[in-house]
Amino acid sequence: MLEKNIRKHNLMMKLDNTLRNLLEEEVIDIHFYSIVDHELLDKCNYFTDFPNYLVQLSTLLDCNDLDDTKKMQKKNTKMLDKYLTPAVCLSFYPQLKNQNIQNDFIVSSISNAFRNEAEYVDGIRQLEYTIREFVFVGDKQFVQNKLDTLCYKALRYAKTISPLVEVKSATDCFFPSETSKYRERMQLVNKTKQELVASINGKEVALASFNFHGNHFSAKFNFEGDRNIVTGCVGFGLERWISFLEQNNK
Repeated sequence: MLEKNIRKHNLMMKLDNTLRNLLEEEVIDIHFYSIVDHELLDKCNYFTDFPNYLVQLSTLLDCNDLDDTKKMQKKNTKMLDKYLTPAVCLSFYPQLKNQNIQNDFIVSSISNAFRNEAEYVDGIRQLEYTIREFVFVGDKQFVQNKLDTLCYKALRYAKTISPLVEVKSATDCFFPSETSKYRERMQLVNKTKQELVASINGKEVALASFNFHGNHFSAKFNFEGDRNIVTGCVGFGLERWISFLEQNNK
């Protein structure tokens, strides 16, 4: 078990280094936090758009009697206004609040995200998973150019592992509603979300997601400024990439 863990860790670090350097240009490495508060998720519409993904934190009220663990879980806990982040870059945007951004830039991090799912498959769909994330901040031309460039380079790299990969237009998995149906259609029409997909164990799986946010975050956190700043992000799911590599004996 330990040897398997070490091997996977070493493979993940090697893989992450490759993905981190795909852009071949200046990137600022930062830390994304794993815990976000209720206010941030509310501001970013998670309680209306993706409530089913959220994992809320709790704390023990009384630590004196922990003999009955089931009782402890049901009656001895208090829910907090804190959640495990469902998207690693969420904690980044408040750091730009009210800034007048004059220069385009890229930040990146390797971080963990957490999502409640109907079912879990190790290496494919996990409660906790590891993401190499890029966030682009700048004018529309800059952000779109970086998304397109990284998408092209990621596809080219993936094809060295298997030719059976492709980039597809996609939508976020919004919580079902009439509004979400409209937003999904707009994402497809405007191609604001694309995914690099591969077949793993007979199922189509997204290895990476390329997302143009427009002013969704810059307007909410007031950093649009006089340059009409927009944002975009790319996330590479490292456990999925490892499954992809292992399936193709790489």
